[in-house]
Amino acid sequence: MTTAAYIDKCRKLTATGSDYAVAKLIGVTQDAIHRYRKGERVMDNTTAILVARLLDLPPLLVIADCEVQRAKDDAHRELWEDLRTRIPKWKQLKRCKACPLSGRAPARKTVKPKRCP
Repeated sequence: MTTAAYIDKCRKLTATGSDYAVAKLIGVTQDAIHRYRKGERVMDNTTAILVARLLDLPPLLVIADCEVQRAKDDAHRELWEDLRTRIPKWKQLKRCKACPLSGRAPARKTVKPKRCP
């Protein structure tokens, strides 16, 4: 998927559906969004992670798509495309609520103090 396609998906999540709203959501300028949509720029990896979180996708999937667009030769492009084809299998794994890699904070347990005899 291209950077522009990811931006379009983000637009659908905003109330107004504007590039300005998407820019505010992911923390980039409106000019950057315009350049992503025209194909003049590709998201950096940090922005790709923010977009992935917003769309509830595996971050590596969005990063791999950006790297495919950014690749300057066929060898690097094929490497990222191969990795990208393997990522949907990883998403099927259950997310652990306490796992720091799942993007969720572990649930806190309230411990009752013991009574003294």
